Amino acid sequence: MNLGQLRLHVAQALNVANGANVNTIAGAERTLLDEYLNEGVEQILLRTKVNKKTASIALTSGVGDYTVDPIMLAFDDAWITPGASVGWNPMLERVDSYDIRQMRQAVGSVASPSQYYAFEGNVIMLYPSPATGDTMHIVYTPRPSAMTSTGNDPSVSPYGEIPSEFHWIIEQYGLWKMADYADDGSSQVGQTYASGFERGISQMKMLLNKKAGVRSGRASTSRRNRSGFRAPPGVDVRYG
Repeated sequence: MNLGQLRLHVAQALNVANGANVNTIAGAERTLLDEYLNEGVEQILLRTKVNKKTASIALTSGVGDYTVDPIMLAFDDAWITPGASVGWNPMLERVDSYDIRQMRQAVGSVASPSQYYAFEGNVIMLYPSPATGDTMHIVYTPRPSAMTSTGNDPSVSPYGEIPSEFHWIIEQYGLWKMADYADDGSSQVGQTYASGFERGISQMKMLLNKKAGVRSGRASTSRRNRSGFRAPPGVDVRYG
């Protein structure tokens, strides 16, 4: 569905934003509806990370802190390509920013490549500090551009690249927020649609996990962890 179709479904269901004429008559309610639909796209990307890209960042020798580009809405894995060791690309292990500071103070200067990272505010902190020629690679979810025209489609770039089979979840978000705005009693002021959105997110995560097939995880007897730190599965970029 494109923006025009999403608008129409929500406007007709709740009789807001000029209903069936939502795409031909502009107004404050249509502007609000567009904002909610775009917010829905962003929330789906944050919650599921369905759209992922890879960025490469040239690191500076001895510099351990790097500001995250605002285009990165969220990110997952990160790894290093050392400038002095071709063919070896160690994964970075996430730790708390406190641990990075503690390692920097307790151990001091240690040869690269970086092995650990922390995320604080909008800064990635690395330890050990990189050396000349080191490159950091990040798998991230890009921040979408807002849909403004009727034909803008959230299944293509730069509007989110959310597969079309999940567009109904964007619609549920729009219905939820607009029903709350309109004080819609039939949906318990939007709570029915809020539940539909949450169910959609859960179903989407399940289907995405199954997309490449499901198999049993590999058994592991132990995993040596030199620092004792363990990394979570992903990192959400948050702005205060």
